[in-house]
This record gives sequence, C-alpha cells and structure tokens, in this order.
Amino acid sequence: MPGTAVQTEKIARDLANTFPDSWDAQNLAATILEAVGKPADAIKYREKQFPLDPANWVPKNSLAIDLEKLAQIAQAKVIYQQVVDAAPKSPEGLAAADALKRLK
Repeated sequence: MPGTAVQTEKIARDLANTFPDSWDAQNLAATILEAVGKPADAIKYREKQFPLDPANWVPKNSLAIDLEKLAQIAQAKVIYQQVVDAAPKSPEGLAAADALKRLK
C-alpha cells in the first residue's frame, strides 16, 4: 500500500543520507523515526544535526527524550542539563528541568 510508515521511513532515511549537510533533512529523518517508534535509529540523525547548527538546543532536547526512552538515563541527564543551560526559560528548557527532577 502506498504511503505506509515503512515507505515514509525509507524516504526520510534516503533524504538524510543524500543531503548529509542539511539540518532539515536530518531533522525530518529523526522526527519520522521517533514517530514510528524507533528512537535508537532517530538518535543517529539527531547527532548529525549538532555540528550543522551547534547553537540549536531543540534537537538536543529530542535526543535526551530518545535516550530516556532507551533507558540510557545517565546520558539523557547530561543532554537535558545542556538544554537547561542553553535555554532555561524556553518550553524545552522547562521540560528538561522537569525531566531532570523526575530522573533524580
């Protein structure tokens, strides 16, 4: 059936691999993989976003969420703290602060 999650996932991965220097392509792939329940695969694309826009803390928050889903709590806490440090009053910074409290 056209338009299945599997096809969408493949298109997103292909796009990210074709355009490795595109922040948007990496973000799309990570977001789709998260949506289809593949946080471990999404992490690869989230990590590729960091050097493309080092000051952008939004993908770091998504990475921390993925790490938490995978029970990699120590790593998630480090990334959540980076989000809090970068943008403490943003919605993501506030959510990251809440996550840090919850994970203690």
